[in-house]
Amino acid sequence: MTRPTPIAPATSADNLIGRPASMVDSDMKALGFERMAQIKKGKESLTTWQSRAQNRCIRVVTREGKVQQTTELDVDRCM
Repeated sequence: MTRPTPIAPATSADNLIGRPASMVDSDMKALGFERMAQIKKGKESLTTWQSRAQNRCIRVVTREGKVQQTTELDVDRCM
């Protein structure tokens, strides 16, 4: 039996699309982001992440077990 190839860690928040939702927390923390808020609506989850060191705020949308969208937000409104 062949073992599945492990998925490499994300190298930036910009290349999360299609990654397993189960990896988002570890990926974002490894990239220096802190979870600020999370909203779940049915099978969809919207999570806001902030990196003070990078002065960035990103919303990650997951649906059906995968990252569907990432959106850069204004840092002043990151919550």
